[in-house]
Amino acid sequence: MPFNKDNAVNYGSKGGKVTKPPGTVRDKQLKINLTPVEFDAISDKAEAFKLSKAELIVRAVSEYDEE
Repeated sequence: MPFNKDNAVNYGSKGGKVTKPPGTVRDKQLKINLTPVEFDAISDKAEAFKLSKAELIVRAVSEYDEE
């Protein structure tokens, strides 16, 4: 479920700051080196789908099947 102002109350607070459930917090990093062409392709595709680059990559990986 996306985190927004309508469901924020369900997540509680910590130190006066609204916190997300641990399974939905993106606190890990994956650093990759890309060519300008690859970076532009990812950026263009993400913009076309109205997604962040991270969300586009996560969705692509989850749909990837080698078979």
